Amino acid sequence: MLTERPRPRAGPFALPGEVTVTAVYGDLEHTLWTTAEAAEAAGVTREVIYQWKARGKLKPVNRRGWPRYRALDVLAVERETRERAHRTHAA
Repeated sequence: MLTERPRPRAGPFALPGEVTVTAVYGDLEHTLWTTAEAAEAAGVTREVIYQWKARGKLKPVNRRGWPRYRALDVLAVERETRERAHRTHAA
């Protein structure tokens, strides 16, 4: 599951430098995420998730309906991409 720390201001009311931290917790081995959830957890856009899927880096686990991705797979691909780019932090 994804959760955000409460913050006093959001959107246009946020002060410069305020950051929202997204925490990932739960049983990541069996957790399935939608494309939007996977993108949020990895700190990328949905288009990046689609690119990872097209390049064979990420494979949806269901065969019908909207794609669902294993949480561990998403986080592993994000980590590999970050390491390949020589970044030590999520984008």
